Amino acid sequence: METEYTPPKILIIFDSNKIRSMIYGGLRYDVFDFGLDFTKIKRDIVENNLSEYITLAIPELVLDELVHQKIDQYRGDIKEFPRIKERLCKLPCSDFGKIVLPDETFECSKHLLPLIKNFLKDNNVEIIEVKEKDKRKMFDRLLNRAKEGEPPFKGKILNEKTKNSDAGFKDTVIWETIINWNKLKKFDNIFFMCGDEGFKVQEEIDKIFNGKNFKILGDFEILRSTLKGISSDIELNLYFCSKDFSARFKKYLEDNYNQKIKRFRLDWLSLEVKDAIFQDLEDIGIEEYYGDRLERIKIANFVFTSDGEKFTGEAIIEKNNKEVIFARSSIP
Repeated sequence: METEYTPPKILIIFDSNKIRSMIYGGLRYDVFDFGLDFTKIKRDIVENNLSEYITLAIPELVLDELVHQKIDQYRGDIKEFPRIKERLCKLPCSDFGKIVLPDETFECSKHLLPLIKNFLKDNNVEIIEVKEKDKRKMFDRLLNRAKEGEPPFKGKILNEKTKNSDAGFKDTVIWETIINWNKLKKFDNIFFMCGDEGFKVQEEIDKIFNGKNFKILGDFEILRSTLKGISSDIELNLYFCSKDFSARFKKYLEDNYNQKIKRFRLDWLSLEVKDAIFQDLEDIGIEEYYGDRLERIKIANFVFTSDGEKFTGEAIIEKNNKEVIFARSSIP
């Protein structure tokens, strides 16, 4: 019987269209970060005590894309600025004499390199890479997907009516990189933050990740809400598998039913926790005491052993102070 609870390992993967750092409608190249939404997620992880359970990751191609987009933005701005300057300087009271632009020796890529390295290190972001030995197999899979028009590709190469048969190539490389990452199997919950509709791969997800929680999300608020729920579940599961709960549960049974438990062990795989409804409290006659606190009342059902013999148990707790307000068991 499983007695020790292990919190789930969570992986959050980011696509480029969800983590672009913008300023006045353009990409920032003075700094390297993943934008405001990423900052909020990092804050939520800390505030919800999830740091030790969550891994943040970005596919190698996505990182390369972000860097090249910043470089292209810089080059475009440098090219366009003299034209803007010539138009504006014709106005009265204009003075561009104090503006100093980077000279021709400035390389945006070299400027970004240490910023990227420090950001990834400071935020514990892993890069999902394709190993050299796996590139040939990956190419063959890409070719097969392209021929058959399998998602994320959009349309078959051999279909002459399909004008965009190569559309989705980048998404397909990213997807193949993700699903073939050798660390993927160690995670219980996987969230892929992607802002477009290119990843229509639910059938493949069901086949590959059977038994795992793999979700493709486009809204950071949904992710934030989901993480808050996971944090609450972890907190409750850790409590119900703790010595504190064991002591409170045993004391309640002994005080109210004269049931004595020896060598209590809870099977956490059997543990089911749910929100209480008013009827639950009414059935046991405590609705007038706790009905106004219903949103904080949790009900747990589980299997436990006493002296090696199995029994079922139920406990109702007040979430904030962990008080056991009601408990019962199948002990005769």
